[in-house]
Amino acid sequence: HKFMPNKFVFPGGVVDRSDSRVHARASLQLAVFKRLKKGCSAARARALAIAAIRETFEETGLVVGKREDKLLCIQSPIWKKFLSSGANPRLDQLQYIARAITPPYRSRRYDARFFLMCSDRFILEQKINQNSTDELSNISWFTLDEARSLQLPHITRIILEEVEKRISTHSDFEVPGPFIHFRYGKLVRDWQ
Repeated sequence: HKFMPNKFVFPGGVVDRSDSRVHARASLQLAVFKRLKKGCSAARARALAIAAIRETFEETGLVVGKREDKLLCIQSPIWKKFLSSGANPRLDQLQYIARAITPPYRSRRYDARFFLMCSDRFILEQKINQNSTDELSNISWFTLDEARSLQLPHITRIILEEVEKRISTHSDFEVPGPFIHFRYGKLVRDWQ
């Protein structure tokens, strides 16, 4: 509610210490992993992807994983709750869409990574939090057309455009994505 009040945003947040201790059985696609680790260590790259799965679960109740007989053993309370769904987190179907750093004039700044995953691949719906959470006040599904009519931050519009391009061209994991940041007060879009 505090970071972007009255705006529709994607679930997300910071990497927790426990995220670097989660060893998903299905790893990131090699092309995704190579792109994601630009500017950070291999361990940090994996933790960023794991954090995306955890934050999605924490904020929405959606499990990005696959049911498996043998579950990971993780001490973190939120990861224990995730595993109680009977699924392990899976990274192999995550597409790395983009990276964005909030403008320097913002009071709260983030270096965010955005991921995409087809909803028919390894997403197990728990009871989706329809009510307000500490961070989100409304959790809903929208088509791309519906989303464009919502109150969205500028960066969310940019990411949705990138998602639409990837869907319409059936892009694979190797397609580079934008790195959106500011240089000398101007928005810059590099590719990685």
